Amino acid sequence: MKNKFLLLCLTALAVLAFSCSDDSDDVKKEEDDDQPPVGETRGMNIQDAQSLVLLGPAPNGRIGDVRPAYTPNLYKITEGGSMEVVKFLDAQGNVIDTKEAGTNVLVRWITPMNDEYVALTGDFVFPDSISTKHYTTLLLRKTDGAIFDFTQGGLVPPWKRLGEAVVKADGAGNLYYLTMDNAAGSVKKLDVSNPQQPAVSGYTSTGQEARYFEMDAHGNCLYKYGESGGVTQANGTADLRIRKANGGIFEVKVDGRDNREAWLGNNGSFYFITYTWDNGYLPAIHRITITGSEIAINTVWSANDDLDVNDAVGSMMRTESQGAYMIRKENSVVFVDTYFNRNLHWEFFEEDNTVRKFELPQVEEGALLVYSERYYYIASGTNLYKVDLDTHAYESLLPENAYEVYTMNVSADDVVQFSAMRFSDGKKIVAEISAAGALTVVSEELEAAAIVLQRLN
Repeated sequence: MKNKFLLLCLTALAVLAFSCSDDSDDVKKEEDDDQPPVGETRGMNIQDAQSLVLLGPAPNGRIGDVRPAYTPNLYKITEGGSMEVVKFLDAQGNVIDTKEAGTNVLVRWITPMNDEYVALTGDFVFPDSISTKHYTTLLLRKTDGAIFDFTQGGLVPPWKRLGEAVVKADGAGNLYYLTMDNAAGSVKKLDVSNPQQPAVSGYTSTGQEARYFEMDAHGNCLYKYGESGGVTQANGTADLRIRKANGGIFEVKVDGRDNREAWLGNNGSFYFITYTWDNGYLPAIHRITITGSEIAINTVWSANDDLDVNDAVGSMMRTESQGAYMIRKENSVVFVDTYFNRNLHWEFFEEDNTVRKFELPQVEEGALLVYSERYYYIASGTNLYKVDLDTHAYESLLPENAYEVYTMNVSADDVVQFSAMRFSDGKKIVAEISAAGALTVVSEELEAAAIVLQRLN
């Protein structure tokens, strides 16, 4: 009898073990096979959206982690001019109740990827019939609201210089961005030709740190990998390298000079500034020409008798929170300085390699700047200016001391959307200014300041 009981127990254990193993294999297979992009959650109702609006948890508009996940913080401004909560949809197009047990939706940042996608970084938990799935980054397709898992991409909230695109593209449509590997930045390459399986690969060489980078149409990557003592050991120099499209590495330097800032010109060439610390600074601008695997550096502008221009070029810097915004025009680049109200704004013309300094009203550190093809817009303190890109003539769009702007965007036809504190009643608002200057309030009942206004079309 005991033997029969033991046999039954062993048989039951074997069946149970087989069943558990089989279930595990099925789950793994379900995850490995082609599945709906994000479990059974298929998209977001943004087909009628002009812009996405991300609310911060704090009245001052600064991001943090204290907002409850069930409190909506992602909104849209519709084509009809209303502001509505963005809804997540299941495979059948039904709205998902984000307050249900086991469901969390908390957006922490929005990153523009290209004309077709934006990325949502945050905490997303969606239960479905298979399992509960957790995502930290979603790719959102602008045209239809479809979402795709991009957790493995390692995208972090923007780490960039003022006015710089977080994600950059080569001529083949591949995307590149900075990510953090062991507390050091590196450049990743992203192929989204199949959004259900976005392909991510490392681009800078293993062990190479990248603090910022530029990418040309051919896949050549200029990046800053550090800051050393400089040629004279009297001041720091930006350590620059180029990762060639063929994988080779080129050290960017000019004998006897220290590197400063670098950028990608509108003609497809990289440019960088050098200076000499021990004989009057004397800045120079150099152009990098890449032909196949061959790289040449030529000096295209040197310091001259105009000391104000020399000072503007030589002291220009770009960090995440200080320095100059860069604006790209058809044949030039514009640098709008925000560092301690120095008013050192200048424009570099690529056709004849000349520099022109220009004046603007006081632009404070922490100012915001966006631009279209004809104008750029500066929110500084309680002022909002519209500036002509060709002449740099400016006008005020809002009464002084009436609003504090938190964030803004501009459309191709010069419609400005912004979030702000309205001083007359202390309300946090989202508003729109037409190309003709008419102000329309979209929402004045926000519980928190909008920290991102991402235009979709």
